[in-house]
Amino acid sequence: LDRAASIYEPFNDPLLHKLRLSTKRLRYALELFNDCYGGDLKSFAKHFSKMQSALGEVHDSSEWIAYLGGTIRDGCTLDRQTAAWLISEFVCLRTTEYLKALELWNAWLASDLTGRLRGIIGK
Repeated sequence: LDRAASIYEPFNDPLLHKLRLSTKRLRYALELFNDCYGGDLKSFAKHFSKMQSALGEVHDSSEWIAYLGGTIRDGCTLDRQTAAWLISEFVCLRTTEYLKALELWNAWLASDLTGRLRGIIGK
């Protein structure tokens, strides 16, 4: 949760990536300890898996955008029109996936997902 505010910084790739890694670690911990809590953690792990996937796509798209932009800037032999088209596709994908992550976060807030999780773990 300490990294959660990063979701409101759509262009801060390092922070969004750290949020993804934290989400991944939490998901794996929930899966690992699911049996200890009578299977009650499985649905929470699924929620975090969706966030992890969306933020992973954001990260991958950002990496491709930077790489392709660099090839154009550096005068690489890559066809400029093709690179520009690919950049536009990755920008669209990144935006779509970022919006998914933001929608997930807002749904979690509305349903008090983290409070419900704490309630189970605190028992």
